[in-house]
Amino acid sequence: MGARGRAEGSEGTPGRKKRRQKQGSPPQVGDEIATELDSYTLLEPIGEGTFSVVFKARAKKKDHGHAIVAAKILKDGQSDYSRVHQEYLCLAALKGHENVVEVLDGCSDGCRITLLMPYFEHGDFGESLHNGDFTDVHISCYMRGLFAALVHVHREGFIHRDIKPTNVLYNFESRRTMVVDFGLVQTREQASQIQSAAAHRDSHAGSPRNRASRPPAAAAGAEASRGSVARGARGATTTTTT
Repeated sequence: MGARGRAEGSEGTPGRKKRRQKQGSPPQVGDEIATELDSYTLLEPIGEGTFSVVFKARAKKKDHGHAIVAAKILKDGQSDYSRVHQEYLCLAALKGHENVVEVLDGCSDGCRITLLMPYFEHGDFGESLHNGDFTDVHISCYMRGLFAALVHVHREGFIHRDIKPTNVLYNFESRRTMVVDFGLVQTREQASQIQSAAAHRDSHAGSPRNRASRPPAAAAGAEASRGSVARGARGATTTTTT
């Protein structure tokens, strides 16, 4: 990722010097991100999660056909290369569906990873819900777009794993839904392996051998706890019936 930066509104802004971003410093408005395909200037933050912050950004060359893009920048200390690589591969495989976000470009400066995607104009879900904007027609369009996206994702062998209002964007004018943020995505094979391993751990923990191998104090404590819960339950039942 390029370390060159600019102040807000720096394109042609008089009296302001270009700000050079230090490697690893938090992203700011006016920073410039350089990739092999294009370079982008951060305009304003438009979203933030546990692992990343998303900026609206302006592309210079626009060779990919998008003047305004969304730059998803992983926070320092959260740059799990394997996870981001999986997200990139997933979005590349899902490319072409009108309800699934597309990945345009990506880069890294050694400290942070950035994914560039088309900017999708949308309303704030909470505000739209509060203002009554979600009429029956818009609810129908929203849900149809969401289900169409999930069918496509699952058909291609992926599981999103983080469907929530902030990751399901909606444009009221075009009546179009867009599923974004595949940061927790897994293949179906990975999800199946994890579930199998969890089931194996649970069955092993509850086996007679494991229960018998617990120290006497732990067993006595567990038995006392169960007795306390049972007494509490009986007491609650008595109180309720009287």
